[in-house]
Amino acid sequence: MWLNSMKRGFNKKCPRHLNRPMVYLISFTYFLSIFFCLYNWESLMARWRHRNDSKSVLIFAATNYFGKPINNSWLESCPEDVKSYCSITNEETSFSIADGVLFHSRDFNEQLLSEFKFPRRFDVPYVMMTQENPFYSYLEEYKYFFNWTMTYRRDSDVHYPYGALVKNEKFVNLTEIWNSKTKEAIWLNNARASSRNRRVEFTEKLKSEGMNIDLMGNAFNNTPKECPRFARPPNCTHKLLSSVCFPLFRIFTTNFRPYKFYIAFENSNCEDYVTEKFWEKAGEYNMVPIVFERKIYRNLGIPDEMYIAVNDFQNLEDFISFVKSVSSNKDKYLKYHQWRKQYRIIESSSENYGFCQLCQKLLKLRGHKLKEKSYANLKDWYSTPSCDNSFVDKYLQ
Repeated sequence: MWLNSMKRGFNKKCPRHLNRPMVYLISFTYFLSIFFCLYNWESLMARWRHRNDSKSVLIFAATNYFGKPINNSWLESCPEDVKSYCSITNEETSFSIADGVLFHSRDFNEQLLSEFKFPRRFDVPYVMMTQENPFYSYLEEYKYFFNWTMTYRRDSDVHYPYGALVKNEKFVNLTEIWNSKTKEAIWLNNARASSRNRRVEFTEKLKSEGMNIDLMGNAFNNTPKECPRFARPPNCTHKLLSSVCFPLFRIFTTNFRPYKFYIAFENSNCEDYVTEKFWEKAGEYNMVPIVFERKIYRNLGIPDEMYIAVNDFQNLEDFISFVKSVSSNKDKYLKYHQWRKQYRIIESSSENYGFCQLCQKLLKLRGHKLKEKSYANLKDWYSTPSCDNSFVDKYLQ
């Protein structure tokens, strides 16, 4: 009807030989305008520019990370060349042009998947990210939805550990480290809930048996109001450790450095699961971590004499005696710092790890067809059999 009306209008005003072409032109323009309104012109142009730039990578963050946006700040520690070609966005108009779609396990579930408003793309990988162990990752089945995994485990598609060792080319003054140490051991634990591996019970047992450990944090009702576990002010951890928040820490010279050892017991004993409790305290604060089982760390290629493992000892008496002997002897103690001459610790998204590795893999994928790979059951793949929390039982009998 509208087309006939348009023709009648042109018959009155236009020469006969222009009527048909003009009607076609206006009709085409009309439908083209509707198309651009629906599709979004800027998105179309951005897609065209991005697809013609083979040296750029765009990651679409489909979820937050514990409620906070995932953006370019996650690339800050990556090499400059990675930051030059890779970017992360959560702008919905970028979904159709992204080279990968990223999800965080604790901000996503099967219910949200059923409500996911974007159409499933099969030309780019869908990536599930988690740094939590199987007991706290809350992963679900997601049948054949995800192509890649991004976790602390070495068998992940993208390796996202909490830290790693790389070659060190700087001089390290070990005597200076020894001279800065005046106290034995500390544990800062803010998790009130009991751990599956009984780490709080075990640490309190160590203390009751004579090991000198300062126990700090929510788990011991020993945390300042100024630095709560959640929604804490910027740099609060550093303020806490440098005595700004905690009056008891005013005797410290700087941060954790007066302590020789750190209780680096994880909340679960799982394959490859080594968190900032180990990496940060060993790296930034020059402490010797005390861990449960050596095999977990040895399997990651971490030097044996970078830490002390409880399971090297038949009983707690022998373990505590050994720690005290190391604590009181300069040569024995510095033996656990020799690794610093060869290695230094880097953050989880540095060099070719974590988000940096994700960018690198997506760049290699540009111009190539995505391999037909997906996980039938993500929860089963990331299952609890990779964990053994019965380790301390023999010591607590």
